[in-house]
Parts: sequence; C-alpha cells; structure tokens
Amino acid sequence: MLAFVPNPIVITAISFFVVIVVVLFLGFLLRRFSKSRTKRAMEKWEKLAEQLGLKVETGKETAIYPMTGVYDGREVKLAVGFRSSGDGGGVNFTFCQTKINPPLRLMLKISSEKGILNDALGAMAGESFISSGNAEFDKEFNLFALDRERLSQFLGQKLLDGFAANLANDLLQAKPHFKSVLLTDEYFYIEDKRAIYDLERLKVMLNWVVYVASRAENSNQLLSLSVWEKVLIQTWKAFAAQNRMMFDERNLILKGLYKGFETQVSLGKSGQQTWLTEFKLDFGKSLMTGLQILQQNSLHEFVSFLGAQDIEIGDAVFDKTFVVKAKNIQTAQFLLKPDLCQQLIKLNTPAKTLKIDDEGIFLSTESVVNDARSLQSYLDEIAKAAQMFLGQN
Repeated sequence: MLAFVPNPIVITAISFFVVIVVVLFLGFLLRRFSKSRTKRAMEKWEKLAEQLGLKVETGKETAIYPMTGVYDGREVKLAVGFRSSGDGGGVNFTFCQTKINPPLRLMLKISSEKGILNDALGAMAGESFISSGNAEFDKEFNLFALDRERLSQFLGQKLLDGFAANLANDLLQAKPHFKSVLLTDEYFYIEDKRAIYDLERLKVMLNWVVYVASRAENSNQLLSLSVWEKVLIQTWKAFAAQNRMMFDERNLILKGLYKGFETQVSLGKSGQQTWLTEFKLDFGKSLMTGLQILQQNSLHEFVSFLGAQDIEIGDAVFDKTFVVKAKNIQTAQFLLKPDLCQQLIKLNTPAKTLKIDDEGIFLSTESVVNDARSLQSYLDEIAKAAQMFLGQN
C-alpha cells in the first residue's frame, strides 16, 4: 500500500487559511469587546449626566459624547477625550470648560502647561511669555497678554466673596487639583489625567470651572478701559445713534439696518496678537446660486491649477484674486458684471478675509476700526457691493 505523502503546497494553504480564520475571529471578539466596553462607558456617562442635570450630545465622533447644559447658572461642557501618543497608542482624559461672558479683551492666555516643550511650542506660535509681577504665580503658569499693566491688575486686584483675595490666588489654588488649567479671553478650561466616571470628582471639576470663570468675569468688570476701548466705544456709540442702529457696549457689537441691509460690526482676533474688525452683511434674501467667492491663496491656486475653480470671469485681476464657485454657473456669471468685480477687488484691498455667499458678505480687516470716517467707509463699500449683487444700483 502506498503511503500518503502530504502536498506541501496544500499544507501551506490550509495553514494560511487557519491563521486567517483565527485572526478574523480574534478581531471579531476584540470588536465585540470594545463595543461592549464603550456601550457600558456610555451608559455610565449618560447616568452621570442625568445626575448632574446635563444632557449628553449625540451624533459626535468621539466615543464618549460630551455632556452640556447649565450647571450652577453657567453653560458648561464636560467630556472624555482621547489624545494620541503618536505610536498607535494614547491616553484618555476628562475636561471641563465654560465660556467667559463677555469675553475679556486682554489677548490673554494663562496656562499651567510649563516646561521646555511647551515653551518651545509657544515660541513657535509667536507667544512671548511675560511676568505678572507675582513670582509665585509666574513659577506655576505661563502668561501671555498684550497689555501687561492691565494683566497685573486683572490678576491682582482684590475680589470679594471668594476662596482667595484675588484671581491669581484662585488659579494657584485650582492648579494642584488638575493636570492642566487654561484661561483665555474666551473660556476657562481644566483637564484631568484619565476618564472619570466618579460623580463627586466631576462635581469638583464643574465647581472649579464655574467658580474661576465667575471670578475672572468679576475681575474684568473692575478693570479700567484701555485707551483704544474708550475711543471705540465713543465712536461706535455715536455712529449707532446717528444711523438708528444698536450698540452693545458690553460685547462691543454694532448692529442694525444700514442702507437697507442687516449689518453687524464686531471685534475678532488673528492669533494671539492682533485685533480684527469684522463686518457682516445679510442680503435679506438668498441669491439661490450656490455662490461661494473666496480669496485666492496658495491652496486655492493649487486647486485651481487642477481645474477645480468652477468659474472664471475673464477679468485677469479678479480671477487671480478670487476663487468663484456656484451651482448655477450661468446666474453667477450674470451677477458678476465688471462693475461688481471691480467693487469686490476694491473691498479686498484692506481685507484680511473676504467671503461672499448666497446669503451675504463677510469682511475682516486687521485693525481696530475706531474712527467714524473709516467705519462709515467700510460699511458704505460693503453695502454698495450688496446693492450690486441684488441689482439695486
């Protein structure tokens, strides 16, 4: 009788098949375990949100959805995040934050993240850390602000009804409790090292966020206005009165009808060192063309080179200055007559950002527009462009 001699190729194929099946099965089990673990974590998180009187946001990409709502009179956000380590791994952390209302106007960044790496990253971002005048505070925090004198006042002035005499001491007391503490013009943020599902610990985070943010707002109310703020308030308030518009002095927002269009003027930022004046005009009705007009930049030029620019007007300067896209190309081309193209080129000259869509015009300029003549000039030119879009000129 002939002995059976296994075929090496068949054996190799079977072995390979078995390995594939085992790997797929293990992967299936791992996914099931991961989904089950995520589901259990989510159920815990939803229960905690209910106990805290907050609501879990759904439809987000993160595994643990953020909970948001009002806690002790303030809008807050509490969430578990994941920070990649760059080698395929990473760590979970829990963070809590709330907005500062109204936002500060100090170009402020106070961070407990100190060390050679953080200092280097700050330098790369153009941040030059300064002293608060409080040696103990400077040892624990990196600080950046445009107005050093007002920063010292903001941190050091006496506040009532708190754990400490001033905001600097409040932050010093908060720091040992958390991995990271961050205060900017817009928000206060704290972070813990791990995913937290302990109700009392989450309450500690929320209480600190609410307390420090409120203290920052109280200190801000006691600050004396800077010279540029006083000039801007005087100019915008007078302009609002003359043009039957409204001026929100607390948030520095000028808005109302200007030449028949809903218009808003406010302050914005470019990075941590430059103020912007932002103008927004609403056409009042949609152009219904799917129109998008954006400034050219290196990326847009590259995309245009690949043929992605939907519309070329035929004006060499305009086509070089803007990217124009539209769903209704013929209507958009009809709108962009030579006079309107020249008006948009004129608007773009002082603009850091200029965007036009079916609903309106947005323009920002890299300066604080606090003289009446310049303010009126910007609004007149933007309204003129709007009139051209709607065929009113």
